[in-house]
Amino acid sequence: MLPPALHTGAAFSPPEYDKWRPPPGEITWVEEDITSVSTSGPALTISVDFMNLRARNREQVVVVRLKDVKGYFPTTFPEYTDPEANLAVSASVLVPMTGKVQQLVLVIPYITMPRDSGGITEVEVAVHEPDGFVTALDFYQIELPEDFDRTPDLLTVVTHILVAMVQTGGKLTRDEVRMIRNLLISNFSLDELGDQALRRILKIAARTAHSPETLAEAIKHTIQEQHFVRLVNIVYASAEADGVLSKREQRFIEELLDLCEIHDHKRYGPERLAPSYEELELSPGANLAEVRQAYKQLVRDYHPDRVHNLARGFQEFATEKTTRLNDAYHQLRAYLERTHAEVSVEIDEADL
Repeated sequence: MLPPALHTGAAFSPPEYDKWRPPPGEITWVEEDITSVSTSGPALTISVDFMNLRARNREQVVVVRLKDVKGYFPTTFPEYTDPEANLAVSASVLVPMTGKVQQLVLVIPYITMPRDSGGITEVEVAVHEPDGFVTALDFYQIELPEDFDRTPDLLTVVTHILVAMVQTGGKLTRDEVRMIRNLLISNFSLDELGDQALRRILKIAARTAHSPETLAEAIKHTIQEQHFVRLVNIVYASAEADGVLSKREQRFIEELLDLCEIHDHKRYGPERLAPSYEELELSPGANLAEVRQAYKQLVRDYHPDRVHNLARGFQEFATEKTTRLNDAYHQLRAYLERTHAEVSVEIDEADL
């Protein structure tokens, strides 16, 4: 099974080829996504199909590089370089007996690209034997965003939404920056590079004025419907991070999501958990510590050892009540641990 994404440099230099003696293999399909999000932040994703009948049951290496009128893209990230210090990613794959490899995905995080790159860019896709012999080669033109910090991807849009929501109550503080970074690092499983990219996005978001209307347009053009649940959960998790969902934050969320025509968003957010909060005799929005305390107290009150001397009917009620308490607790714990996961990050004045 082919890996879904790879972030590795290439051990191969840019290919040399003779146009009169074409390689024996062929790149049959290339597709790009300029708005994807990897663990290293916003990224360009390249999906490749190729055919090489001579390489059946043999390993081949696919290498992707980018170039513009100035030449191959350089990079300052060693893990994304080829032997000549060009930006490159590669993946090894065992060619099946059919000779066809399909949907090999390679990811190039935007943070690894030069800051002045963008616009019309040539994508070089080369297939190598492990010894470096080029067996397939092709070139494709794409148009990269002129400013990677404003790429219309899910992470960038969500970051701008959270910053705008916080700024409706005043200036963005260091603690609020830390909270947003914690939340997004956890939800997008960002690695060190992804955190660097997020810090860059946060700086832009903090200097950008947004209205609910402009944010709603970004959501409509960027976020597919299947991601609405994730979007709403992240927004609510940010609003509740201090333990209180304020009326100001609630109005912001409702106006934004109504503009996006996500009218049933209440079933995505904390409101859908209202029965579980009620079972534990808590108000919606209670934090994980409060949920644990309420659960322990109620389970203790209804424990079979506490009611074994009472009538059979009450014992059955206590058993059913304990089951409902367990279900409510596990549902709330899963939600709160997922949306409020604590990630230790450092923060400095450059974040603001």
